[in-house]
Amino acid sequence: MKSAICCFLFLQVALVWPVYAQPNLPLEVPLSEETVMLGGASRLPDTFPSLRFSADGGECWFSAPFNVPEAGIYQFRWLQQEGEGIWDLLVDGELYRPLTSLVLKNGENFLPASVFLDEGRHSLIFRSRGAKPGIYQWRSLRIEKQARAPERFVDTKKEWETLNGHSRKLEIGEMFGGSYINVNIARDRALFSRNGHQYISYYHPEGYLVVGRRKHGSAHFEKYWIPIVGLKAPLFRRPGPPDLFLADPHYFISMQTDGNGFIHLAFTTPSGTLKYLRSAVPDEISRWELPEGPLAAAADETKVTYVQFIPLKSGDLLATYRVGKAGDGYTRLMRYEAAERRWSVLHSPFITDDGCSSPYHGRSVVTPDGTVHLAWTWRLSVFDPEEAKAMARKGFSGFSNRNICYARSEDEGRTWLRSDGTPYGLPIDRRSNGAHRAEVLVEILPGESFFNHYGADYDPSGRPHFTYTRWNDPRQRIAQQWHLFWDGREWKNQQVTRYVRRFRWTKAQQHGRAATELTRPSIVVADDGAAIVISRSAEFGDPIELYWARAPYDGPWKRVVAYPGSVGGWEPQMDLDLWHQTGRLDLLLLAVTDRTVHQDYAGEDPPVQQLFRHLRFDSPGLKGKIRTVRNFFRGDFDVKVRTTDETLKVNTGYLLEIDYRMIR
Repeated sequence: MKSAICCFLFLQVALVWPVYAQPNLPLEVPLSEETVMLGGASRLPDTFPSLRFSADGGECWFSAPFNVPEAGIYQFRWLQQEGEGIWDLLVDGELYRPLTSLVLKNGENFLPASVFLDEGRHSLIFRSRGAKPGIYQWRSLRIEKQARAPERFVDTKKEWETLNGHSRKLEIGEMFGGSYINVNIARDRALFSRNGHQYISYYHPEGYLVVGRRKHGSAHFEKYWIPIVGLKAPLFRRPGPPDLFLADPHYFISMQTDGNGFIHLAFTTPSGTLKYLRSAVPDEISRWELPEGPLAAAADETKVTYVQFIPLKSGDLLATYRVGKAGDGYTRLMRYEAAERRWSVLHSPFITDDGCSSPYHGRSVVTPDGTVHLAWTWRLSVFDPEEAKAMARKGFSGFSNRNICYARSEDEGRTWLRSDGTPYGLPIDRRSNGAHRAEVLVEILPGESFFNHYGADYDPSGRPHFTYTRWNDPRQRIAQQWHLFWDGREWKNQQVTRYVRRFRWTKAQQHGRAATELTRPSIVVADDGAAIVISRSAEFGDPIELYWARAPYDGPWKRVVAYPGSVGGWEPQMDLDLWHQTGRLDLLLLAVTDRTVHQDYAGEDPPVQQLFRHLRFDSPGLKGKIRTVRNFFRGDFDVKVRTTDETLKVNTGYLLEIDYRMIR
């Protein structure tokens, strides 16, 4: 009996003690009648710490104050015994439902996203968005502090480290490098500059989205943690390690600013849903909102990938993204009106599929006169007869990409033209004749080591330049970097590199889940007209390489090593705004170690094996060719760990600053 009483007293003390002496333990939020405010509902008699009320199905809400003993990242848990519905959670008046609305059912619930809380007094508001009529009862509303909580607003000041006569590096902080998700060339912008400040966005190794800012010339970075992606298992489609989604580079972040200084972020969550955030204050990284009128309609949110923002001369934005999947999807074009602060559909579809292909566009170019230049390639599906021929080749790679196509707009996306000025009919497609047919700049057949997504820039005359990867000769089959540009009369296509190694493409690399031995290149053009192609290859041990040449670019391209150490599976991300303002090239430096890529198919075959398993062999002779391809894809998606420069910390990002004037 005495032991039972002692145990009871101990438990009573433990309920109060965490708030004062052990702040890492759950904080109990009082739900008593004296503290809880209730609106749109009738409170029923209850016993503390329970909240019991009757809702009629209309909008209702309740709020409760609480105190936090120390700053940190917290997560909310509660026990609901009665009632179901959809609710929003507001903390100190700010809405926190970045992943999904809270569909509350009887039993334990928790908020998927974590929230940063300063020390002191705060308020919680639960607001219904579809509460069913009936009785609701809430119990045990708790706040749990995460064990390893990063700080919300962190100022880090490091010292620049001089590397040689033309470059130096600055440590940014912890950044996930187990895949190339943070340096994926398909990202719209990892870095950009505005009003004397440089901005950056990336994923922390623990899954948090981080936005940073520094003044030009300063080594002082301010960083704000957006706790949108947490570490709890329900965030993931299937059980797996916490960083599983970070291993897939398709979940990259797109970032841009409009003419009024509002920062726009778009990213795909581990549930496969597109999310969009906008800064609440111009040029500010510490306050964010979920705007009304989202970037993508709710019905399409799980089908959207490859978001790219395009800043317009007027201050408005365009956004392109793919709706669908590889080999079966189309491009939609959206427009953001900065004055109205809202998105609207401009063209849907803009570039369409034909049932067996989908467009993949590279980085867009907006020249000083406001013209938007766009190039893209077609990703074919295995049901396409052209691709079936390529499958029969031994040692094929980049097998499903075809052609480089082009369009430009002189009226901010309303109408589109070919190189010769003839107008397109919309939507643009691959097969039709007449005004809708895409203009082909470079004819590339499936199987020629041609990878989707590539870099772009413009020269002092406002002419677009593109760069891409493709093999140089059908007999040698050695992938090279190429330069494609408009000289005012016609398109010129030139080989930049002279690699001698035949690069290998693993199964994971074929599907974009692991970095390749030869990076997809990017390009910048200097104010004197010199073009600089940024590359990285396993042939030289994965350093960062710059290949540059002056117009007309028909001589040998000079090779300069911008960073001599190995950066693993790195791809180029640079600050193009700063480049055109100052002629200084700022690159995001990150050692990509390509940890083993298990996409966690829970015992299922990888998607490509599922595809071949269900493939119908309708054409004579195709069965044997498909069997060859199936054998090529046999095995899992493991990628060997790539060794990187020991001077670069693991999971740490750097800013690499290069003075172009010193290397030309």
